[in-house]
Amino acid sequence: MPDDVMAAVLRLRGVTAGHQHPGWLPHATLGRRVWREQLQDAVDAVGSGDEELVLTGLRRWDPDREEVRPLTGEARPELPS
Repeated sequence: MPDDVMAAVLRLRGVTAGHQHPGWLPHATLGRRVWREQLQDAVDAVGSGDEELVLTGLRRWDPDREEVRPLTGEARPELPS
């Protein structure tokens, strides 16, 4: 992450409230309101086929409840399909 980008993010965080985490977490949002059946299409849209995409975690952000739910790992809940 370039220093100037990180500095800009930290300045922005300083003037906003309500952050769950103390620092900015690098991430990529593939889409909003992506149904389970559409997830592979969203992942396919990211790469060109020759690049390797390594997912280290997958979470669901519920903007209405302002909750994050892990979808991978040991704490993964079963979500309704």
